[in-house]
Amino acid sequence: MKKKSIVMTAAAVMMTASIAIGGTLAYLQGNASLKNAFTMGGPDGKNDFTITLDEATLSQNGKDDNDNWGWVAAETRTYKGNTYKDIVPNVTLPKDPTVTNTGAYDAWVQINVEVPMSADAYAAWLEATKTTDAIGLAKAMFTGTDTTKFTGMAASYADGKLVVSYPYDDVVPAADGTTFSKVTAFANVVIPNFDNDQWTKVTADLGDDGFVVNVSAKAIQTSPLFNNVADAMGEYVEETGE
Repeated sequence: MKKKSIVMTAAAVMMTASIAIGGTLAYLQGNASLKNAFTMGGPDGKNDFTITLDEATLSQNGKDDNDNWGWVAAETRTYKGNTYKDIVPNVTLPKDPTVTNTGAYDAWVQINVEVPMSADAYAAWLEATKTTDAIGLAKAMFTGTDTTKFTGMAASYADGKLVVSYPYDDVVPAADGTTFSKVTAFANVVIPNFDNDQWTKVTADLGDDGFVVNVSAKAIQTSPLFNNVADAMGEYVEETGE
């Protein structure tokens, strides 16, 4: 039996959005919740294997000269998330969910995203982004990924959900005093330029929560048994069942 590793899952980050239908305009509100999470303690009995999940604080800077709404990502960070209002098609929303290794152990990290959408909505997203499959859509929807560090990025659509995984290629070092290592999967959420027909399909089956993006992260302690992040995440699944 393998020696049990320390494992941990960060609490889900949610951007909950409600979209009002009317022509090609959209009204979207978002509520994000980002929290610390930790599990097993270290050999000294302390909870010293920890990660955090946060994102940049946003401010809405009003309309620009072309009458487009805009948002600015601030230098401050929030664990409570941001609210997105007055969204229209063809906008880019700053959103950079970031994992920080705040603990005393090196770790392998993976960031996951789930976006519930009907089959018709999925087809409309593909059409609007001019993509042909889940991985293409994920890259169009979530931009700013360092592709040299997430070479194992994967995506699929099944059971009414777009599911995207961002396994980080390198070990994320433990905290060293006030120095912390960070991993950011993407920098923006892009709402494409839907036409009326596409927008109707996208919004037809939305519930009270509207358009939802669920982001979560998981981490596992490094081990000589793991040669890469795929091995590490395989062990994570074996130990946690997640």
